[in-house]
Amino acid sequence: HLQDTQIGTNVWAYPTNSVSRWAYVRDALAIAMWLKDTKNFIPNLITCQDPFETGWVGYRLWKKFGSCLQIQIHTDFLSKEFRKRSLFNKVRVIMAKRTLMAASCIRIVSKRIQTSLTESKWTLTRNIVLIPILVNKELFVRSGAIDAVSLELRRKYKQFSFIILIAARFTKEKNIPLALRVLRNIAEEFSGVGMIIVGDGPEKGRLQGLVKRWGLSKYVVFEPWTENIISYYKAANVFLLTSLYEGYSLVLIEAALASCPVVATAVGITDTYMEDGVNGFVCPVNDVRCLSKKVARLIAEPNLGHVFASRAREQISESLHDKDTYLKLYSQSWQTCCEVGKVKDVWEE
Repeated sequence: HLQDTQIGTNVWAYPTNSVSRWAYVRDALAIAMWLKDTKNFIPNLITCQDPFETGWVGYRLWKKFGSCLQIQIHTDFLSKEFRKRSLFNKVRVIMAKRTLMAASCIRIVSKRIQTSLTESKWTLTRNIVLIPILVNKELFVRSGAIDAVSLELRRKYKQFSFIILIAARFTKEKNIPLALRVLRNIAEEFSGVGMIIVGDGPEKGRLQGLVKRWGLSKYVVFEPWTENIISYYKAANVFLLTSLYEGYSLVLIEAALASCPVVATAVGITDTYMEDGVNGFVCPVNDVRCLSKKVARLIAEPNLGHVFASRAREQISESLHDKDTYLKLYSQSWQTCCEVGKVKDVWEE
């Protein structure tokens, strides 16, 4: 029995409640056909969160109903690091090629993804629109330079005079062991350095094991994910991102808006908002030597961090869309998507 949940004035959600990820596609297709048979519901527009499993559902429904098909891309799946992660990711790239070549329009969230698509030389719709993730910058404006929670965090971790912050889901692509290697490289050289890792995920046990094995227990604290992540940004001296690939990386935007200096690998929106040595530090993916050197420099030159934070906050704050502009862009993307009409399925030629 399907249970729907009304989440807006005329918006309903139908969870698949699948027993495993392998049943997502089958169950989603079954819901769509049930809606057609029982409520005579045939969509004018199908929008999919990714070009993989949900994209495949959209592709199948597009073939069934002839609807407009929008595929969204939120990760840089054409990065070699994405394909290297698993055999399943290699299969996902193959799925993505098929779904994207059938799309009436494609929504991407960063210039990096746009570059990857261009370099792929796939035959795609020309209706590709860049709409970044919506960020509520007013939250950061209202919170001020520092808050009571940030001060309390500083008192809680008073053993650390310099805090390196990680905020992420604990998955392989976040590459958090690399951050621990950075800490191991600099911990003995600079007294008072500590790392706070905020988040959770399947890699947590492995990360805790590495901390013990590498003798970093006195330098590392794990904290569960919190909705008040802004206070952690404000309490930290640097935000460190070590991901193998990202489509956007919202945490970089949030850290910058909270005036926290950033050291990151060259993923996500770093090519749009960050200039190495000007408003932050950017290193090649997996380059532990570069990351260690950059973090060490911010420890040795605290004023440099303040300069980076100020520049990044100003640049990013000015470039972000407000909610009304964002919704207008989103609405326009749907309208132009349906103006294109149904794309010919090149796989049937």
